[in-house]
Amino acid sequence: MSAVSFFNPKYYIDNECMLKSLCYGNGECPSLLLEPKAYIMKQLKRMACEIKASYEKKNEIGAVKIQSSSVVNDYIRKVFPVDLEHREALVCVYLNRANNTIGYSTISIGGVAGTLCDPKMVFQHGLICNASSIILVHNHPSQNLKPSNSDIQLTAKIKEAGKIMDMPLLDHLIISKGESSYYSFADDGML
Repeated sequence: MSAVSFFNPKYYIDNECMLKSLCYGNGECPSLLLEPKAYIMKQLKRMACEIKASYEKKNEIGAVKIQSSSVVNDYIRKVFPVDLEHREALVCVYLNRANNTIGYSTISIGGVAGTLCDPKMVFQHGLICNASSIILVHNHPSQNLKPSNSDIQLTAKIKEAGKIMDMPLLDHLIISKGESSYYSFADDGML
Protein backbone atom coordinates (compact mmCIF):
# COMPACT_ATOMS: atom_id res chain seq x y z
CA MET A 1 0.00 0.00 0.00
CA SER A 2 1.47 3.34 -0.96
CA ALA A 3 1.28 6.34 1.33
CA VAL A 4 -0.50 9.51 0.37
CA SER A 5 2.23 12.05 -0.12
CA PHE A 6 -0.06 14.89 -1.17
CA PHE A 7 -3.73 15.51 -1.03
CA ASN A 8 -5.98 18.33 -2.00
CA PRO A 9 -9.63 18.26 -0.95
CA LYS A 10 -12.11 18.82 -3.77
CA TYR A 11 -15.66 19.42 -2.66
CA TYR A 12 -18.68 18.35 -4.60
CA ILE A 13 -22.34 17.65 -3.94
CA ASP A 14 -23.39 14.02 -3.92
CA ASN A 15 -25.63 13.85 -7.01
CA GLU A 16 -27.62 10.82 -5.84
CA CYS A 17 -28.47 12.55 -2.57
CA MET A 18 -29.37 15.76 -4.41
CA LEU A 19 -31.68 13.98 -6.87
CA LYS A 20 -33.41 12.02 -4.12
CA SER A 21 -34.15 15.19 -2.20
CA LEU A 22 -35.29 17.09 -5.29
CA CYS A 23 -37.76 14.39 -6.39
CA TYR A 24 -41.00 13.49 -4.71
CA GLY A 25 -41.08 10.45 -2.48
CA ASN A 26 -42.64 8.34 -5.27
CA GLY A 27 -39.62 8.94 -7.54
CA GLU A 28 -41.40 11.34 -9.93
CA CYS A 29 -39.64 14.59 -10.71
CA PRO A 30 -42.11 16.71 -12.70
CA SER A 31 -40.35 20.01 -11.97
CA LEU A 32 -37.10 18.65 -13.39
CA LEU A 33 -38.84 18.04 -16.70
CA LEU A 34 -40.26 21.56 -16.94
CA GLU A 35 -37.34 23.73 -15.87
CA PRO A 36 -34.45 21.46 -14.90
CA LYS A 37 -31.67 24.04 -14.63
CA ALA A 38 -33.69 26.70 -12.81
CA TYR A 39 -35.24 24.14 -10.47
CA ILE A 40 -31.95 22.51 -9.60
CA MET A 41 -30.23 25.87 -9.05
CA LYS A 42 -33.05 26.97 -6.77
CA GLN A 43 -32.81 23.76 -4.76
CA LEU A 44 -29.02 23.93 -4.56
CA LYS A 45 -29.22 27.41 -3.11
CA ARG A 46 -31.74 26.13 -0.57
CA MET A 47 -29.88 23.04 0.54
CA ALA A 48 -26.89 20.80 0.03
CA CYS A 49 -27.22 17.18 1.12
CA GLU A 50 -23.67 16.15 1.64
CA ILE A 51 -20.19 17.46 1.09
CA LYS A 52 -17.49 14.92 0.36
CA ALA A 53 -13.75 15.27 -0.01
CA SER A 54 -11.58 13.34 -2.38
CA TYR A 55 -7.83 13.27 -2.66
CA GLU A 56 -5.26 13.07 -5.38
CA LYS A 57 -2.60 10.52 -4.64
CA LYS A 58 0.88 11.32 -5.84
CA ASN A 59 3.77 9.06 -5.08
CA GLU A 60 6.40 11.77 -5.35
CA ILE A 61 7.46 11.00 -1.77
CA GLY A 62 6.76 7.83 0.14
CA ALA A 63 5.92 7.63 3.83
CA VAL A 64 8.66 9.00 6.07
CA LYS A 65 9.21 8.05 9.72
CA ILE A 66 9.39 11.31 11.69
CA GLN A 67 11.90 10.91 14.50
CA SER A 68 13.26 14.44 14.83
CA SER A 69 12.85 18.01 13.64
CA SER A 70 15.69 17.51 11.15
CA VAL A 71 13.70 14.72 9.46
CA VAL A 72 10.68 17.05 9.21
CA ASN A 73 12.94 19.77 7.77
CA ASP A 74 14.31 17.38 5.11
CA TYR A 75 10.81 16.08 4.25
CA ILE A 76 9.09 19.45 3.97
CA ARG A 77 11.74 21.04 1.75
CA LYS A 78 10.89 18.45 -0.93
CA VAL A 79 7.23 19.49 -1.02
CA PHE A 80 7.09 23.11 0.17
CA PRO A 81 4.79 25.03 -2.20
CA VAL A 82 6.66 28.35 -2.55
CA ASP A 83 10.12 29.80 -2.98
CA LEU A 84 11.33 30.27 0.61
CA GLU A 85 12.73 33.75 -0.07
CA HIS A 86 9.72 35.37 -1.70
CA ARG A 87 6.42 34.28 -0.12
CA GLU A 88 5.33 32.90 3.21
CA ALA A 89 3.29 29.70 3.34
CA LEU A 90 1.96 27.33 5.99
CA VAL A 91 1.92 23.56 5.50
CA CYS A 92 0.60 20.90 7.84
CA VAL A 93 2.12 17.41 7.89
CA TYR A 94 -0.20 14.61 8.99
CA LEU A 95 1.09 11.54 10.82
CA ASN A 96 -0.23 8.14 11.86
CA ARG A 97 0.27 6.54 15.30
CA ALA A 98 3.73 5.27 14.32
CA ASN A 99 4.78 8.84 13.37
CA ASN A 100 4.90 7.95 9.68
CA THR A 101 3.71 10.65 7.31
CA ILE A 102 0.26 10.14 5.86
CA GLY A 103 0.44 13.29 3.77
CA TYR A 104 0.59 17.03 3.89
CA SER A 105 -1.63 19.94 2.99
CA THR A 106 -0.88 23.53 2.09
CA ILE A 107 -3.05 25.48 4.53
CA SER A 108 -2.25 28.94 3.18
CA ILE A 109 0.06 30.94 0.95
CA GLY A 110 0.55 34.58 1.83
CA GLY A 111 2.83 37.44 0.89
CA VAL A 112 6.32 38.47 1.92
CA ALA A 113 5.30 39.54 5.42
CA GLY A 114 2.95 36.80 6.54
CA THR A 115 0.29 34.20 5.89
CA LEU A 116 -2.96 33.29 7.62
CA CYS A 117 -3.90 30.05 9.29
CA ASP A 118 -7.43 28.85 9.77
CA PRO A 119 -7.23 26.14 12.47
CA LYS A 120 -10.44 24.62 11.13
CA MET A 121 -8.64 23.78 7.88
CA VAL A 122 -5.73 22.20 9.74
CA PHE A 123 -8.03 19.86 11.65
CA GLN A 124 -10.53 19.31 8.85
CA HIS A 125 -7.82 17.81 6.67
CA GLY A 126 -6.47 15.87 9.64
CA LEU A 127 -9.85 14.34 10.41
CA ILE A 128 -10.48 13.41 6.79
CA CYS A 129 -7.13 11.61 6.43
CA ASN A 130 -7.52 10.03 9.90
CA ALA A 131 -4.32 11.59 11.26
CA SER A 132 -3.16 10.81 14.78
CA SER A 133 -0.93 13.88 15.10
CA ILE A 134 0.21 16.94 13.16
CA ILE A 135 3.25 19.11 12.57
CA LEU A 136 2.98 22.71 11.35
CA VAL A 137 5.67 24.19 9.12
CA HIS A 138 5.92 27.70 7.75
CA ASN A 139 8.70 29.81 6.33
CA HIS A 140 10.06 33.28 7.01
CA PRO A 141 11.20 34.96 3.77
CA SER A 142 13.16 37.45 5.93
CA GLN A 143 15.39 34.52 7.02
CA ASN A 144 14.79 35.54 10.65
CA LEU A 145 14.07 32.25 12.40
CA LYS A 146 12.91 33.82 15.67
CA PRO A 147 9.18 33.12 16.16
CA SER A 148 6.97 36.20 16.11
CA ASN A 149 4.24 36.81 18.70
CA SER A 150 1.73 35.66 16.07
CA ASP A 151 3.69 32.43 15.57
CA ILE A 152 3.69 31.78 19.32
CA GLN A 153 -0.04 32.52 19.64
CA LEU A 154 -0.91 30.31 16.66
CA THR A 155 1.16 27.45 18.08
CA ALA A 156 -0.61 27.71 21.45
CA LYS A 157 -4.03 27.82 19.75
CA ILE A 158 -3.35 24.78 17.54
CA LYS A 159 -1.79 22.91 20.49
CA GLU A 160 -4.92 23.42 22.62
CA ALA A 161 -7.27 22.48 19.78
CA GLY A 162 -5.14 19.40 19.09
CA LYS A 163 -5.57 18.24 22.68
CA ILE A 164 -9.34 18.51 22.36
CA MET A 165 -9.37 16.77 18.97
CA ASP A 166 -6.99 14.01 20.15
CA MET A 167 -4.68 15.04 17.32
CA PRO A 168 -1.71 16.56 19.15
CA LEU A 169 0.62 19.12 17.65
CA LEU A 170 4.05 17.49 17.83
CA ASP A 171 6.09 20.42 16.51
CA HIS A 172 5.96 23.71 14.65
CA LEU A 173 8.92 24.47 12.42
CA ILE A 174 9.94 27.79 10.92
CA ILE A 175 12.15 27.24 7.91
CA SER A 176 14.24 29.57 5.79
CA LYS A 177 16.74 29.52 2.94
CA GLY A 178 19.56 27.07 3.59
CA GLU A 179 19.09 23.32 4.03
CA SER A 180 19.75 23.32 7.78
CA SER A 181 18.15 26.70 8.48
CA TYR A 182 15.12 26.04 10.69
CA TYR A 183 13.67 26.64 14.15
CA SER A 184 11.75 23.96 16.05
CA PHE A 185 9.30 24.90 18.80
CA ALA A 186 9.64 21.39 20.26
CA ASP A 187 13.46 21.41 20.26
CA ASP A 188 13.43 24.80 21.96
CA GLY A 189 10.95 23.70 24.66
CA MET A 190 8.26 26.09 23.39
CA LEU A 191 5.64 23.39 22.92
